[in-house]
Amino acid sequence: MRIRKAKLAAKLFPWHSDFLDLVNHNALVGRWVAEHRGRIPTFGNLYDFYRYIHGEICGGTVIDFLEFGVYTGHSIKFWSQMNRDPQSRFIGFDSFEGLPEDWLGK
Repeated sequence: MRIRKAKLAAKLFPWHSDFLDLVNHNALVGRWVAEHRGRIPTFGNLYDFYRYIHGEICGGTVIDFLEFGVYTGHSIKFWSQMNRDPQSRFIGFDSFEGLPEDWLGK
């Protein structure tokens, strides 16, 4: 009976269901952050973040680095200098057109 009421409410008030999902996910993220406080690294800039990822997760291994929207190439260049494994591949994609004006669907 309870499940049927929930399904009916979701059909009648879809925005209500989306709102409750958002609130629930926010609470779950908040709980996760509280449980991991002091163990979540923070970074002063993007390149410190890249160094952390390289050192803690993929440093010393072969990687395939794919970057979409390369723009000036700073990130892909940084990664290619940081990971010198000859088998690693660094591939950048860019349309050179930028994002369309309504890319958020507004």
